[in-house]
Amino acid sequence: MPALVLLAWLALVACGPGARRLRGSGARLDYGLYHGRLVRSGEPELGFRLLLYLAEPDGLHAELLPPIGGPRLIIDAGAGRIAITLPAERTSWVGMAERDSLSSVIGAAIEPGELVRFLQDGSRPAGNAQLVREPAQGRGMPHSFAISVPGYELSFTLRKRRRLESDPAALASGQPPPGMEQRPLGELVDLAPGGLLVDTLPPAPEP
Repeated sequence: MPALVLLAWLALVACGPGARRLRGSGARLDYGLYHGRLVRSGEPELGFRLLLYLAEPDGLHAELLPPIGGPRLIIDAGAGRIAITLPAERTSWVGMAERDSLSSVIGAAIEPGELVRFLQDGSRPAGNAQLVREPAQGRGMPHSFAISVPGYELSFTLRKRRRLESDPAALASGQPPPGMEQRPLGELVDLAPGGLLVDTLPPAPEP
């Protein structure tokens, strides 16, 4: 159940050494479970799930989930910082949230705060990132969105949508989960030049 993933994250981070309050009491945090598709020319389409949380002005928490099993990739951004985690390797790459912070993950140069605003209300980011949102404008979690980069397209369709009216500790704060080895964010450029999100997806099953 997606809610169990959220509760497990909150329990871990709230008890961790870096725990702190998110935005003050009564923070409202939208989250949704999306069905994701990866389309590459000449290759089988890959399906996955994305658990997504947004908190203005720059708070984002996303978990890439295979069809079965726990998260393969966790992205947590907020307060000007970002942490990108591979749970299977118990490693997080942490640093400042800048324009190239997500390029090693999704292949598009866009600041996490710009991505949050685009997803929340359709505000177009600077640069040449190819983003599509449905509806194009309007407040709240989008029904669908897509990110196109050279070589592949990622598309996401909302399956479930909820709103938490609480004050989760350290969610969307740019902090990694407790117990992870922390590495400099810049190392990801060499580790996953094709996009870490694509690299962490399991291969398509044999026909």
